[in-house]
Amino acid sequence: MAALLQYIYDTLCLYLVSLIQTLFPSYHALYKPETEHMDKEPEKPADDTPEPDQYQPKVKDVLEVKQFLIEKCKLPPELSDIVIDFAEYWPHTTNITSYNPIDLPHIRSGIGHENRFLLRSWPLGYIPSDSKFETTSIDKVVKQSTQLSPCPLPDNETSSKEAFENWTRSSMPRGEFACRKIIFTLKSHDQGWGGDYADKGTYRGSFTWFDFGLEKVSVSQKHPGEDVAVTEPPVIDTEKPADMSSAVDYEIRTILPRTVNGPNHTPEEPQYRFEHPLLPARNVLQKNRTAERYTQEHVVTWSWNDNILPESLDGNNLEQEGRGRDTATGEFVRNMKIGDVVTVWGKARFPGWVNIVDRVQIDVYWAV
Repeated sequence: MAALLQYIYDTLCLYLVSLIQTLFPSYHALYKPETEHMDKEPEKPADDTPEPDQYQPKVKDVLEVKQFLIEKCKLPPELSDIVIDFAEYWPHTTNITSYNPIDLPHIRSGIGHENRFLLRSWPLGYIPSDSKFETTSIDKVVKQSTQLSPCPLPDNETSSKEAFENWTRSSMPRGEFACRKIIFTLKSHDQGWGGDYADKGTYRGSFTWFDFGLEKVSVSQKHPGEDVAVTEPPVIDTEKPADMSSAVDYEIRTILPRTVNGPNHTPEEPQYRFEHPLLPARNVLQKNRTAERYTQEHVVTWSWNDNILPESLDGNNLEQEGRGRDTATGEFVRNMKIGDVVTVWGKARFPGWVNIVDRVQIDVYWAV
């Protein structure tokens, strides 16, 4: 009986997704012939700016489809949400950092060099603007805060809640835990030599890798005449309500990696540091292939409905692909809250090992 119900459910969802594709042309894959681009400037190579194979919806597109399912198909809101999740028809934000090919960052072993912060996502629930000229204080935090200072997260829940409610009027996330998918795109390689010969080209014995992190946006009320240092993210949707960033200060505090007491910590003079593992841990985001001198691209997708047990055969397969066996349980995505920020760190260990980074991208999808 359970198998029959699952078959009926899948068939219904596939039918409704097919109906959406028919009635909403924007949902189709967007492949444009070359003749449509003849009068435009030459585009970058495909491996640098890949064209998406499917339309990427905005919030208003999802609401339009949801309204159709409810009003025309007579589906209850709960079932329409299930169909939209089945189709993965979600809005998303994108953050990218790429580097000049002749000046790529080299992450090397050694104090102060072997753990490098590379990129953060927009806070979940915040929509950046399409305008290059419209910026807010939260915009500046995400783009400019690359030098991180380890310190405990302050308790500003009241102010943060008010700011998040202002953001979500535009992004309209479905519930407190609205995150549905996170995609990490990493282009990098190691120094091209070293390690055991048998490990060359595999992920075994690799001592250059990437870890993920978690940050939270903290909000404090701004008082007249007060000039408080901020750490903030770039731009908001044109349909956003009045921005309240002029009335508050934003800070981004790191949750992962963990903040621990420094060696000279005292209650009178607190000192903190980030705790980074010596070796790739069970939650490593992605390793580089060992002794590969050419750039490799890794696309790591985390979904809210992932359910791979760490000690299972699939968990073993993750390790063979250079990923951590603890990273496909779905818990990180399901636990993402409004105001949470995803980060990527580059790592290298031991003399001679170098993590050479070409490009990092984070895409965060949420349910409306």
